[in-house]
Amino acid sequence: MKDFYPALIGGIAAGLCVWGVQSLDTSYWAAAVAAAAGSFLGVVIGQKLISR
Repeated sequence: MKDFYPALIGGIAAGLCVWGVQSLDTSYWAAAVAAAAGSFLGVVIGQKLISR
């Protein structure tokens, strides 16, 4: 179950990034880039929090 948490945090971060970008009426490409960046950063943050 511990391995699940970084992915959960990454998914939430990706969702928040896409929600924020789409609220600015940007293109789908910008939303895709925001999702990729948000999921990457969310997983990295999740791994740092879990590894403590």
